[in-house]
This record gives sequence, structure tokens and C-alpha cells, in this order.
Amino acid sequence: MRSIIPSAAILRQHYALVSTLRAQGFAIGSFEDGKLRSGDLYLVADGETPPAAARTVVIGTEGRYIVPSRDGHPARIAFSGADAAVGAGFVRALLAEPEMPTAADPESLALHALADRVAAADITVLINGPTGTGKEVLARSIHLKSARAAGPFVAINSASVNPLRIAVKSRGPPRSKERRDKARSRSGTWRSFSRISSVIRMFSKT
Repeated sequence: MRSIIPSAAILRQHYALVSTLRAQGFAIGSFEDGKLRSGDLYLVADGETPPAAARTVVIGTEGRYIVPSRDGHPARIAFSGADAAVGAGFVRALLAEPEMPTAADPESLALHALADRVAAADITVLINGPTGTGKEVLARSIHLKSARAAGPFVAINSASVNPLRIAVKSRGPPRSKERRDKARSRSGTWRSFSRISSVIRMFSKT
């Protein structure tokens, strides 16, 4: 995840926001060294000059608005102290890389922190939940933070696939030792099965 450089005014006015971003995995830098690095992102208060406009989020306290960065201009957002939690979620969305999920409530932040730890391990993960709750989004986030990020992420809607084919793909047909070893050597692909509960019910009937 990229580094964030908050101005002194941001540290004074939005210290909790900066702490939240640090807890979510962003590295927090300082303006003091005076060097602009190509990958850094900047947080400045309304009225301050953006160091690198296209990579800067300007935070105001008057009104309530959000304007994404366009055509080299900085992104802008404003929120009051009463909306600090939601505002932090929007700031993270403006700073995050494409396809990274965004959250503001403590439960979701804890879930993303767990996802970060899972991504660092070479284990199989089952993400369960009702339709529309973001299982695929979370699976993609884990993939992008894992050692397999350079490989493809394959999302499969299991409800539209023949149940027997799903069983073969997930459990595999009987194999010789040579074929098993070859299969184990493949890496870099995640398969996200939506409606996993339906798949489990299909398996239970076989």
C-alpha cells in the first residue's frame, strides 16, 4: 500500500483520521524531508497548496461534499466532526488503489484487518455470507494483497455452472501421483465461488 504524507494542519485537525489510515496499512510519512516521491499521496487542509495536485486529497470542514481527482486536479472532501467516521471511509476510498474495498465502521475495519493477515498466509479461505454482502470484493482484496497478486483472479458464479463440474473443479477427479504433483505446482489463481452455500448443498447430495 502506498505512503501518505499529511500536512501539519491535517495532523492537528484530523489526527484520528491519520491514525485510522495507519491502522489500515498505509505508511504515514512526513513533509519535513521536503522530497516528493512519485508513489506518495498527500493530505492537506483546505487553503493549503497541494504538493502534487493529482496525488493530493484536500480536506475541508465547511459543508459536506466529495469531488474525485480529475484532469490533474486534487480530490476534495469536506465533512464535520460529527461525520468523522464516514468521512474517514471516503478519504480512504479517495486514497486507495483501484479495486480495494473501503470501510468506516469498526466491524468492517476489523474484517479487513483479518483479510490482510489471511493474505499473508498460504491457506485456503472460505468466505460465507448472504448474496450482495461483498464476498467477491473481499476475495479480490485478499488476492491483490497476497503473494499471488500477479496471477489472475477468476470469479465464478457457481449457480450458473453444472453441479458436477463444480465438484470436479473444486475436489478434482481421481488422479495419479504424477498428476497430483503437477496440479500442486500450479499457483497464482483464485477462484471466487458466489452463492457458496448452494454449492455446499449440491455437494451434500452427491
